[in-house]
Amino acid sequence: MTFDKSELKGGTYTVPVKIVTTDNFGNSATYTDKLEIDTETNASISGKSVGGDNIVNLVESGSDVVVFGTAEGGASIVFEVYGNKYYPTADAAGNWSIKIPKENLPTGERTLDMTLTATDKAGNVATRTGELKIDTIVNTLSVTSD
Repeated sequence: MTFDKSELKGGTYTVPVKIVTTDNFGNSATYTDKLEIDTETNASISGKSVGGDNIVNLVESGSDVVVFGTAEGGASIVFEVYGNKYYPTADAAGNWSIKIPKENLPTGERTLDMTLTATDKAGNVATRTGELKIDTIVNTLSVTSD
């Protein structure tokens, strides 16, 4: 049996199915089951991943940096920042985290784009973006006297 996509609403839910067949002699058989519908997934990058403020400061840049978030449990994830890709998997509760090696992050003052793509077991894809700020220097200060 084929359904047109307009016949099923989007989301994650269960639909009861009942099939009745009758042969040429009038004998009938009934089959009931459930149809699982899954047309969506979720994903997020925590806004407070790094040091609670999403800013890598000079002290934090001396160690690997942890970024975390959520996705559907068991989802495979591709996380990209500063040209490097990481491949965590969301645990059963949907939590994921990665460690960015300190060597893979720049110094200075800049904002890096982060991209998260999560694919759930049904093949649904969610993409999220975020920013990771780098601030490992104190701007040069100048003093003038009159």
